Amino acid sequence: MSTVYVLINPEGRLYIGRTDNLVNRLERHNSGDSRWTSSRGPWKLVLREEYPVGDDAGLPLHLGIHAGAVTREKDPDGRDNVYGGAVNIAARISGLSEPGEVLVSETVRSLARTSAGVRFEDRGEQSLKGVGEAVRVWVVREGE
Repeated sequence: MSTVYVLINPEGRLYIGRTDNLVNRLERHNSGDSRWTSSRGPWKLVLREEYPVGDDAGLPLHLGIHAGAVTREKDPDGRDNVYGGAVNIAARISGLSEPGEVLVSETVRSLARTSAGVRFEDRGEQSLKGVGEAVRVWVVREGE
């Protein structure tokens, strides 16, 4: 399994990464062993998406990430449900992604543009169903 993850620090800075061992990676971010995040922590995990890779891959994952306000409520079975404009935008962005591709909004890219290990390729302005204004979308790629 591989994991795409998003961290946030007390200043509100985001870091996007990918790893095959999330526990180890989080320890490295918070212990100063990562030159890209050591001086900006402590880091808190705010999002993670696990997906199979290689021969373990089944259905291809489409992932879209947006940052914004969400509403969280418990359903009658006690499970968390989230909704709101940010959730809608993230869902619409994921619908634009190719199998195995991670897309982010301009909001996320601007918050995480200095994240090490990733780079962003511009997909341009996209019209999203239920969203009044076009949203600029970026592909997340492994850094060089």
